[in-house]
Amino acid sequence: MLARSAQNRYTICEVLSGRYTWPQYVVTLPGLRHWRLKSALSQRDLARLSGVAASTIARAEQGKETHPSTMGKLAKTLKCAPSDLMEPEQTKEGTR
Repeated sequence: MLARSAQNRYTICEVLSGRYTWPQYVVTLPGLRHWRLKSALSQRDLARLSGVAASTIARAEQGKETHPSTMGKLAKTLKCAPSDLMEPEQTKEGTR
């Protein structure tokens, strides 16, 4: 139920018009570099194959937040589970 009131709720029209947006969920991908290198791909190659911008991949590898949909595209391209990309690099076969 979305209705503007003293509790700071919003109507569906306000949400759809862009005056209010739903919270954005984001993830970090500490295992991305490991899986990319394991697949012998450059950031540019991964970008081309996944449809994700190379700059987004570079930012994700630097620990910046990204959208879950981006994680899904990258995991599908790298043939791994999305959760694998969220695991820290050092837990992957003792590599860093």
